[in-house]
Amino acid sequence: MTKPFTVFDINQIAQMIAESEEAQSIGHAEMDHAPDEVPEDFKLHGKHLLVAEDNFINQQVIEGILEEFECKITIVSTGVEAVDTLTGVEDASLIDLVLMDCQMPEMDGYTATRLIRAGEAGQQWQKIPVIAMTANAMVGDRDRCLKAGMNDYLTKPVEMDKLISVLGSYIKAS
Repeated sequence: MTKPFTVFDINQIAQMIAESEEAQSIGHAEMDHAPDEVPEDFKLHGKHLLVAEDNFINQQVIEGILEEFECKITIVSTGVEAVDTLTGVEDASLIDLVLMDCQMPEMDGYTATRLIRAGEAGQQWQKIPVIAMTANAMVGDRDRCLKAGMNDYLTKPVEMDKLISVLGSYIKAS
C-alpha cells in the first residue's frame, strides 16, 4: 500500500484484521460460540462505555465489537480527552465503564486512571470501572495496570470471549 492511506484503505485493513482473527479462532473446541458472535443473552442495552484508544484501526475494531453488544460508545484518542469527557458529565449513571488504552499521546492510560481515581474528573467518577487495554503482554504489565487503579486488564487484539467476561464482571447485562 502507498501513503497517504484513504478511508477505503483503512477499512480494508480493518476488515482483513477481523477476518484474520476469525480464521485464527476457528476450531477452538472449548468455545460455545465463535469469538466474533455475541451470545444472544449478552446485550448491554442502555449502557454507555467510554473508549480511550489512540489508534484509528483499533478504534474501528473495538467499536465494531462493542456495537454487537447494543450499547452506546464514546471514543476518545488520549488520556486527556478521557479525563475531560468524564469531567464534562456530572451524572455518574451516564457512563458505565471505561476501556483505557495504556499507551496514548499527551497522557497515557496509567496517568489518566490515576487522575480519575484521585477525583480530578469529579468525585462521581472515582469508582468507575476502568479496564486496561494494551498490546503489551509482559510479566508485570497487569500489576502496573492494577497499581494505577485500573480494575482489570485486556490484551490487544481484544478477544470477544475475554471482553464479554470482563464486561460481564463489571456491568450487569440487560
